[in-house]
Amino acid sequence: MTGVLPFAAGLGVLLLLFAAGCESTQDKSAKLSKQAVPLAAQKGVTVSQANPDVRVLGTTVITDANGSAVVVRMRNSSRRAQANVPIAVDVTDAAGKTVFTNATPGLERTLTHATLIPARSDAVWVNDQVFATQKPRRASAKVGAPQGAAPATDPVRVSGVQLTDDAVNGLAATGVVTNSGATVQQRVLLTAVARRGAQIVAAGRGVVPKVRPGKRARFQIFFIGSPKGADVSVVAEPGASS
Repeated sequence: MTGVLPFAAGLGVLLLLFAAGCESTQDKSAKLSKQAVPLAAQKGVTVSQANPDVRVLGTTVITDANGSAVVVRMRNSSRRAQANVPIAVDVTDAAGKTVFTNATPGLERTLTHATLIPARSDAVWVNDQVFATQKPRRASAKVGAPQGAAPATDPVRVSGVQLTDDAVNGLAATGVVTNSGATVQQRVLLTAVARRGAQIVAAGRGVVPKVRPGKRARFQIFFIGSPKGADVSVVAEPGASS
């Protein structure tokens, strides 16, 4: 679920590990993806047929000194939530040449799939691991059919979103994610997007390793791009239950 904060100053930096328990997918994704699936079983994401219920509203490529990210805005027009939805992205340079795709085997699943797209709602998906061979300029995205059942309820909620100034890395969106469900939520993904008017100017991701039932955990998210003068929204998606 979403927390929103307007703010008017700051520079975005890379995602980091937060001392209170939020680990960075920016720094850890390669290691985590290798741990998640044996190399022999790893496959890249492919989308041969577009999802008729989920429309891509637009894509944004953001680049700063820390790297590049792709933001995909989507709309689920159906009456049911969709889970584990594959998203294939093709990033091109100024000449239109492909400089990155997320079809490479071994990527962390949240870099190739949207965890949850609510029914009759818009959603934003961020890939902050765009290691392009040349400076990226544009991106296209294709959304496939869901590959899992959506949870009956979404037990995770974001609250208390505010800006904090890290002495080393600058401004970050911080807050609390609460598990109102009856099971442990593991690897809860948090996505932060900064908008200036209709334009997305910064984005970042973080992962809270575990939130126990009825408990909460703090998070800290840094951005690729500059969120100065922008409004920030933070969305938490349910993790694996246990």
